[in-house]
Amino acid sequence: MARGTVKIHTITIDFWGTLLFDGPSSDNRYKRRRMADFEKILVSEGVRVTAAALDRAYEASGEFLSRIWATHRDVPAEAHVKAILDAIDPEIAPGLGGDAKAALLDAYSRPALMVPPAVDDGALYTALHRLAARGLVEAEWGLSENNRKAKYYALTAAGRRELRQRAASWDRYAAAVARVLGTA
Repeated sequence: MARGTVKIHTITIDFWGTLLFDGPSSDNRYKRRRMADFEKILVSEGVRVTAAALDRAYEASGEFLSRIWATHRDVPAEAHVKAILDAIDPEIAPGLGGDAKAALLDAYSRPALMVPPAVDDGALYTALHRLAARGLVEAEWGLSENNRKAKYYALTAAGRRELRQRAASWDRYAAAVARVLGTA
């Protein structure tokens, strides 16, 4: 690599707090599954840990993460796992092998990938109203499956054109990122 250049490893697009609403308290949806898996992994590594200790550690790590999130910074999942382990005993993480650490990371991450975040209703309706004002969608009242009055949105011809243009723009952007990352 030439001197003065920077290699980009990751690019993220963060919709949380804008279109998606999944604040720190939503982590509790995953807690039981995560901690059951943590217990199995740690016990298989010879670490004596109780469900109660894991529960306390999860809560303590949540307080730590909330303080960081309050500054509008994100924390990698590896740091989440380490915060839980450190809350049990700071000596656990350094004594674990790579396979155990990878298994803990997977046990922490997997539940969040299986339960999608909630869409912030306020953001969704705001976006739909803006699209309607631009003539990209049109709304029509109808009945839902529950026989309730519901508003249905559909793309207009202008909306379909805009979608094609935006998709093409995204494809160009993604291709450029792939080239920068060396995966193209």
